[in-house]
Amino acid sequence: MKHKAVESLVPLDAERPPLSGRGSTRDAWRAWAVRVSIANRELAECIDLQVAAIAERDAEIAYLKSKLRDRQPKGSKSPLPQTSIDRIEFDLRHGNSTRSIGKRYGVSAMTVQRIKKRMEAREAESVTLADDT
Repeated sequence: MKHKAVESLVPLDAERPPLSGRGSTRDAWRAWAVRVSIANRELAECIDLQVAAIAERDAEIAYLKSKLRDRQPKGSKSPLPQTSIDRIEFDLRHGNSTRSIGKRYGVSAMTVQRIKKRMEAREAESVTLADDT
């Protein structure tokens, strides 16, 4: 989408007067300089408008990215840090119950069960890989 200022720009007839001979008068050079000066001012205004529009869009994009970063599904919690998962796996290996581990780390027994299932799957996969070699 073009801005109105861009659409209103008129192409400049950039042919300058000759250096000598017919049409090389001082008035011809002044007229050409005035046309170039006006065109430069119009382009500078257009550039300023475009810079402002780009800055607004950049600000909006940054705002939307921050909203997406902060967005979470309703009722969801942030994922457990890897250190907590490692500690839960350590307690599972030492025979503690899922309910007691859940209470200790502030998670549900079902979360501990999921961690246990992933841990057992990883261990079974490593045993299978070791048997293949």
